[in-house]
Amino acid sequence: MRDRKVQKMVTAALFTGAAILFGYVETLLPIPLPVPGMKLGLANIAVLAVLYTAGPGMAAAVDLVRILVNGLMFTGLYGFLFSLAGGAVSLLIMILLYKCGRFGVTGVSAAGALAHQAGQILVAVPLLGSEAVLALLPVLGALAVGTGIVTGLTAAGLIRHLPTDGKV
Repeated sequence: MRDRKVQKMVTAALFTGAAILFGYVETLLPIPLPVPGMKLGLANIAVLAVLYTAGPGMAAAVDLVRILVNGLMFTGLYGFLFSLAGGAVSLLIMILLYKCGRFGVTGVSAAGALAHQAGQILVAVPLLGSEAVLALLPVLGALAVGTGIVTGLTAAGLIRHLPTDGKV
């Protein structure tokens, strides 16, 4: 029993560390994206991997810790709020699609990326005090689906090499 708890803690720590590292690496990439502040969503590779190998509860824990740590270290208060809103909506959608079993990792990832953008826009309107940011939604949505597909394909490749019982 105790060994199982230790395994779960180690798994959560490994995936959380990977998600934080991916988030940090993303801040270093000189990728010219068309919308300021937009990211590729590399941390979602780790969140998807833990969702498919250890389950929704651990995926939520990993994502929340990642958002907190990256917010404190790299993005500041506004970045944290945007990430928290996007992450919460994204994770909810990904868990629902994962549980329904009709979508593969790539589809779950693309839907999660789109939901992340929607969650960020929902926070942006009151924070910025303007509905003008809603005009970005079509561009952000299209970019999110594209990056979500790439992230999902990467995560699917990783998941194929991981055990599905949370033992890493």
